[in-house]
Formats: sequence, structure tokens, C-alpha cells
Amino acid sequence: MARRAGILALLACLPGCVPRPAWRTLTPDHRTAVEVTERNGRACVRVGHSPASCHDAVALTGLVFSADGGHIAYPARQVREWTIVRDGIPGSPWEGVADPVFSPDGAHLAYAALRDTVWRVVEDEVPGGAVDSIFTASLTFDASGQHLAYAAVTQGRARVVVDGHPGPGFDAIGRIAFSGDGAHVAYAARAGRTAALVLDGQPQQSHDAIGEIVFGPQSGGPAYAARDDRGWRVIAPSTTLGPYQAVRQLTYVRGRQTLVFVARVEGGETAIADGVPGPVFRAVEHLATDASGDHWGYVGRDSAASAVVLDGRPAAQETQVSDIAWSPDGSRSAYAALRGDVFAVVDEHGAHPFDMLVEGTLVFTPGGAWACLVGDRRNHRLYVTVEGLRERRLFDWGLYAGILAARPRPGGDPERAAETLRAWVEAEARLISEGPR
Repeated sequence: MARRAGILALLACLPGCVPRPAWRTLTPDHRTAVEVTERNGRACVRVGHSPASCHDAVALTGLVFSADGGHIAYPARQVREWTIVRDGIPGSPWEGVADPVFSPDGAHLAYAALRDTVWRVVEDEVPGGAVDSIFTASLTFDASGQHLAYAAVTQGRARVVVDGHPGPGFDAIGRIAFSGDGAHVAYAARAGRTAALVLDGQPQQSHDAIGEIVFGPQSGGPAYAARDDRGWRVIAPSTTLGPYQAVRQLTYVRGRQTLVFVARVEGGETAIADGVPGPVFRAVEHLATDASGDHWGYVGRDSAASAVVLDGRPAAQETQVSDIAWSPDGSRSAYAALRGDVFAVVDEHGAHPFDMLVEGTLVFTPGGAWACLVGDRRNHRLYVTVEGLRERRLFDWGLYAGILAARPRPGGDPERAAETLRAWVEAEARLISEGPR
């Protein structure tokens, strides 16, 4: 649970230390290495023990994996044309390509492509309709991978295109969200000074601003945050809550169909579940739900102490707490705490102390054991450790920093670093738990 500012400051100096010209990363499961090397002025990509594929140039910022790590895609240049290489096989040539994205199951791949000043979205190598431009990072598959949406500009208007069909025109478009079954799509849109949620192509009530949008476990309409003169409200299919000074982290505890969010109110922040506010704290942090969708929890922080709140009920009081995590089936929870000068993971069996514990890294393995990134301050090393197992895996700072450097996200470096670090710990913990293969 090292101080966040210290961790991020250290990360900022690492990308320059990555060896050049070779670049190396790992598939999401950390079982296969991907390496880019220079050979006779060409960039060669090698996945595992497969033969290398060489190109005149490779855009590392566009390299993506499918969620299971079984597929890889990246932009590559041959002479003057660019292509997306998928699992070693080049696609159609274009003047430019960008933003490749896999469907959740890895079966489909879409990307933006440019030719003769016209942009198109190409899905599984089938080009879509012509548009003037495509919003960066807007390509979005639904959970099944059968539906694709993106934001584009045509005839001077911003539109969302769903399965090839353009929607109404606006001045600006926000993030796109599909319902769990893919039957509905929603996004925020701005026309002049007003904003509205657009559901299935139909603008809803106008507001000053639209915040987060989240679909519930049923296939009905979404819940979303909206700001008007009196403040922020949360608008759900059957209720409107608020006003609040601010709203964030809209989340459905899906097994209970409970809408949970953090609201800023007079005196601090509170977590609200099914419209019922909890205690007011100076700040509410680390809101987390379990994968089964039955449980949720958060840390309520005041100036002198932190409270652990599970399923709406106070569970513990500590000097400093971070990182609540749930086992996949929701039967266990754990949190990271600082007790005096000792860092510890606290679970139902008690406190498990460490010399150092890095904030934001506490997770559970599929088997129900917790894992995290811990440190040896004397030897200046970090390790991934798993509950109940003696094996630890050394954390590779250089490789991790190289991944961050190759895939920058403007304005989102801290968020990107946190996501990558957590995914790293999850992958390493699985390797430790599963043992040698």
C-alpha cells in the first residue's frame, strides 16, 4: 500500500530505461512473450516460438490482444501502405489504419481505415460505409461480439453508427454503452448547450450535462448521471435520485439488481444503494463488487481513520485502508491495511503482514485465494505473492514500464498504469496458483 504519488513518480522515470531497439511484452495470461526487434532496418514481430513477421514499420501503440490472449493484432507498414496484421496474417492495404479492437470473445476484429481522405470501419476485413472521421477509441463491441458501434462525423455532424446504420446527428458524442444482451445501445450526445442520453437512437430528456451510463442486469433502459441547475441526479428506469453535488462510479450489483453509486453531499461523500444513503465520510474510495454480483463494499475515509463497509454495513475500522477485493463467488473478502508501521492483508483469518504492500494490487485468483504485489524494502524488490503459497514471482519493472510507454493514453496515464498493474498481478497470481505446466 505504498503512497500512490510515490508509485506514479517512479513509473514516470522508467520508460526511458527500457532497452532499445528491442521491445518486449507478454500476452494477457503472461504465458507467451511478444518481441519486436530490428533486422536490417525492418521491424520484426515474434509471438512465442512462432517465426517472426517483418515489416517496414510497426505501430506499437496500436498493438492489442484478445481478452483471452489467444489473438494479437497490430498496425504495420509495407512500403507506403498500412495494414492490420492479425495473428501474423496481414489484412487489406490502406493509407492509414488505427484503433484495432477485438470482440470480447476474440472472434471478431474491427479497426478504422483511411483511403482517399475517406475513413471506414473495417470489421473482419469487410469495409463499412464512408465517413469523414472516426472518434478515437470509440469502436465498441457488445458482450456477445455480434454488434459493433462507433462514433463518426458525417456531413459535419457527429453520429453513432450501430451495425452499419448511422444515428441522428449531434455536435458531440460521449462514450457508447451496450446492454448486457446487446439489444440496446446508449450514449451521451450534446446539441448546442444541452446534453441528452440517446437510447436506441432516440434522444431522451435534455440536461446541462450527462455523466456515467450503466445498464442493469435486465435488458431495460440504463441508469445515468445528469446535471441540471439544482445539481447532479441519477436517473434510472423507475426512479430519479438526487440532487447531489457530484456523482460517480455508477455500478449495478447484478445479482441483487441493486444500483450503487458514490455521491458528494454536504459534509463529504456517501455510497448510495437502492436510493438509501450510507454514512457520510470525508471520501468514499475503492468501491468494489464481486464477480457473482451479490456483494459490494468500499472504504470510507475520514481524517483520522478508515472504515471498511461491506454490503452497506460497517465491518472494520483501521488507521488506513485500501484495496477491498472479493473472491469470484463472493464468499470471501479481503482488504489492505496499514497498522502502525506494518502493511497487512486482512481477511476472515486475521492480518497477514508484509514489509511493503503496493496500493491497488489486491485481487483474488479464480480459486478463491487473494494475491497482491508486495515489496522487500531492504533489497529494493517487488514480488507477486498468493495467499497460502510460498512461491513468489519477481516483478519486472522494465517490462511493465515498456508496456506503458508503448501504449500511452493522453490524459489517462495514472488510470492506465493502475489498470495494467492490476492485470499484471492477476496474471502472475494465476501462474503461481496453477504451478508449472
